[in-house]
Amino acid sequence: MPIRNTPERWGALAKFFHWTLALLIIGLFFFGLYIADVLKGFDKIAPTNLHKSLGLIVLGLALARIFWRFAGGAAPKLPLRMPVWEKGFAHLGHLALYLLMILMPLSGWWSVSASPLTTPVKIFDWLTLPHLTTPQAAAQLAQSLGLIGAELTGSRLMNASWNLWKEVHGAIAWGLVLVVAGHALAALKHHFVNRDGVLRRMLPFGGPVPQKD
Repeated sequence: MPIRNTPERWGALAKFFHWTLALLIIGLFFFGLYIADVLKGFDKIAPTNLHKSLGLIVLGLALARIFWRFAGGAAPKLPLRMPVWEKGFAHLGHLALYLLMILMPLSGWWSVSASPLTTPVKIFDWLTLPHLTTPQAAAQLAQSLGLIGAELTGSRLMNASWNLWKEVHGAIAWGLVLVVAGHALAALKHHFVNRDGVLRRMLPFGGPVPQKD
């Protein structure tokens, strides 16, 4: 299997990014729900640290995937019989995926930075990253945007700001999962209804798919 893309199929590295990110994003989504809705108190600490570490790895892989999207050769051609409007939606869907894959971990990093607990931003014990903001600056931004009450001060302001940014992170996560679900349904439609090989060329061992007139 070639490393770079060809006109007929995705290359090995593009497939690696695609499936690794898909598994991490879906896994982290449900893991995040488990942490938020099931765990309590100190039981959250270790799972939350794991969630943060894996989220930052997602950010690095997403940036690498976007770089390789331009450096790894042109994307395989879409089926010739595919309607123009459907091609347009496919391109918009990919753009939304790339954007949300960056925004989701960044929003998590931002919410950790906005926490009044001032917890470190770490990738396991390998690397400590700087905060993107301070709790005070994040709270001032939220107030200036009218997202939290202007009358809040002190610890109430810090906690309201932190809760807001955590909700933003959760909303972006839901948006990404919905786009991923739409992407998966479209791929299944191509495979079982259109039978045009679009899904097969992204499968780990899928071969090239010839274009049909």
